Amino acid sequence: MRFQYLALLAAATGFAAAAPAKGHAKRASPFRWFGSNEAGAEFGESNLPGVWGTDYIFPDPSTIQTLIGKGMNIFRNLTSVSKEAFWKTVVGEFKSNKRVIFDTNNEYHDMDQDLVLRLNQAAIDGIRGAGATTQYIFVEGNSWSGAWTWKDINDNMKDLTHPQDKIVYEMHQYLDSDGSGTNEACVSTTIGAERVAGATQWLKDNGKVGILGEFAGVVNDQCKTAITGMLDYLAGQTEVWLGGGGVVVGSWAVVGRLYV
Repeated sequence: MRFQYLALLAAATGFAAAAPAKGHAKRASPFRWFGSNEAGAEFGESNLPGVWGTDYIFPDPSTIQTLIGKGMNIFRNLTSVSKEAFWKTVVGEFKSNKRVIFDTNNEYHDMDQDLVLRLNQAAIDGIRGAGATTQYIFVEGNSWSGAWTWKDINDNMKDLTHPQDKIVYEMHQYLDSDGSGTNEACVSTTIGAERVAGATQWLKDNGKVGILGEFAGVVNDQCKTAITGMLDYLAGQTEVWLGGGGVVVGSWAVVGRLYV
């Protein structure tokens, strides 16, 4: 989902249990985190600072509670605040909250690769410098943080450091022909597992852990099968994949659908 803003992930307590498909019982999840992306805070960037409820909105707590009741335990909320405001206000506010995870940025793209590395490291250092030294930090790569291109484009991201080893590599993966998530057709029923295989090996080779922070498909059998296959593949690789976040419904817009 190509929103170009900083992101904050707030995780509820406990381990994730994936939301069941209609008519199926809820099943225990093998992942540490499993949840959804929530749209709303990133709207209205042309009218800053904007008006709450008119230009932008944050997820309704009752909506989040419904998803928690379905077994989800991580929610990704995109915002358009600046880095300076982010570190000063958000990190300062949540530096002692163990339920908060920080994300360095959302989907770098078309940038110098060394710059992407340095921006991520600066964000890690900035988050820690603002007092958040114990929480996980999600880092994202170039080329929209795509899992399918990660090992070829973002290999230098293995050089990121955190004294407490709290880095999680967030990747995104859509299953249409160009990997953008803007086309209705998934390439095949097996494309999900195929597109994350290279990133899985990269995580293993470099002793890293990751999360599939965005994925989605439209309402058709091919996409459902492809997403199910991808999640089953990730569930068999939990030594390196800690979870995932489907692109689902925000308060103002349906930006995708999640099948698990």
